[in-house]
Amino acid sequence: MIVGYIDDHKQEYGVEPIWRVLTAHGCKIAPSTYYDVCARRRQPCKRQLGFGRNCAISAPSAASGAT
Repeated sequence: MIVGYIDDHKQEYGVEPIWRVLTAHGCKIAPSTYYDVCARRRQPCKRQLGFGRNCAISAPSAASGAT
């Protein structure tokens, strides 16, 4: 939720000023937490990538005649 708020407003205010204001109001988030979430959005882990691939491979297709 906090990460989404920062993302929504970072273009207008910047990330660091938002952190300062949030921290001053008792809503703390570590910079590393924010950047970790952003990195996971850009590049999902291998497990997440493999899960989608395996599901697509194991699911029966309509073309194969499976019902």
